[in-house]
Order: sequence, then structure tokens, then C-alpha cells
Amino acid sequence: MKKLRKASPRGKLSQQVTYWLVVVVIGLIVGLSLQFVQAWTEPAGLAPTGNVGAPINIGGNYQWKTGPLMLNTDGIWPNGLIVPNGNVSIGTATPGAYKLEIIGGTTKTTGGLIIETRTSDPASPEDGRIWLRTDIE
Repeated sequence: MKKLRKASPRGKLSQQVTYWLVVVVIGLIVGLSLQFVQAWTEPAGLAPTGNVGAPINIGGNYQWKTGPLMLNTDGIWPNGLIVPNGNVSIGTATPGAYKLEIIGGTTKTTGGLIIETRTSDPASPEDGRIWLRTDIE
């Protein structure tokens, strides 16, 4: 018959310390996690009127951006902005009935009128093209 060895008091103490250390660590993790969950607040309304920044997304609501918006900066796509429906305005918030309205600057539309400034006449002008000479006084 084998004799059972009693656990040494040091071994038992070590097991208890390890047990309580694990309990404390798990408690801290759970407690901190709950603090992070409680710190997050749901937006009060739809962007941008809520308490979070407005994303530019595919939603059907109007979206505003107060800073600059850069498109196609890597040059992968041939076009930077495509607007298949509606009117576009630059320099004004109300383009009216125009497909494109630019306040201050050169306007170029295909299928319609091209206005450009030049310092010489083109060698072979295209039909429907208008140019303004800037070197004549």
C-alpha cells in the first residue's frame, strides 16, 4: 500500500495565489470591457446631425462635408467624379436647370459648347468650338 503524501503548505499557498490572481485578472478584463461598452453612445440622429462625424456613404440622405474632398488620387480610374443623375455646380449651391454650372472659371461641356482661352488660333478648329484670344487687346 502506497502512502499518500500531504501537499506541502507552500504548494497549497502557491495554488491559492495563482487561483486568486487568475480571478482578479479576469475580473479586471470584464470590468474594463464593460466600461468601454458603456462609454459608447449611440448617435442622437442621422449623420451629420448626430454626435459622430458624418461618413460619405451610399445612403439616400443628403450628406455634407466641411473639409476638402479628394477623389481618384491614385489615378487608377480615368474619371474623378461621375454624376449619372442630376445637376452639378461648382462655386454655387444652386445649379438650377443647368447640367453643369461653374461660377468663376472656365466651363467645358461635351455635346454642347466648349469655351477656352488661347493665345493663338487652332490649326484646324472643330465645329462648334468657341475660343477667346487672350493676347489681343
